[in-house]
Amino acid sequence: MQVTIVKADNFVSIDGVQKEMDLSFLPEDFHALQFDGSKGVVESSDIDKCEEFDSITKWSGWSEFDSKAKVAKNTPTAADFDEIIPEEDMSFLSEPEPEPEPEPEPEPEEQEEENPPLSLAEMMVVIRGQRDEILRQSDIEIIKLVESGQGVPDEIKRYRQELRDVPSKIENGQLPKPVWNVDEKEMEFNSWPVKP
Repeated sequence: MQVTIVKADNFVSIDGVQKEMDLSFLPEDFHALQFDGSKGVVESSDIDKCEEFDSITKWSGWSEFDSKAKVAKNTPTAADFDEIIPEEDMSFLSEPEPEPEPEPEPEPEEQEEENPPLSLAEMMVVIRGQRDEILRQSDIEIIKLVESGQGVPDEIKRYRQELRDVPSKIENGQLPKPVWNVDEKEMEFNSWPVKP
């Protein structure tokens, strides 16, 4: 079970199923949580306060997250948390949303062109997905360091924080916005932080 929580983006991911929920109740210095199913790290804005744990129930903030999530907007569905929260504790979760009805197949002559241009909002969704995948790939390195008893180097922590900050820096103008390459029919964004 892989879990990612990113407070700044109000983002929760359970085994790749992504949900947006109000995370403002988390501690002020909380940045993110990464859990691979056996070990995890709570990343803090204060590098000295990063917390390592070996199960979700052993994360010291879990009980608060559990109780606050009961009243959070846009809560995940029970299916997203059924392996993390005991069944008797899932009463706060919203009912699963009804599955949307399938859209009718377009007539062959009306098919849209491949790779239509993406709006900025759609490109930001892609950016967040790419950022999350890069973070997941670096989780392996973090887990190895934790398992070997070594601390996580500050430059790795800074790099991961820079990754988490990419969407907000784009939105406030500190990084260039992604652009749609009309000729290649794909998004272009080349301002990712450099891995140490």
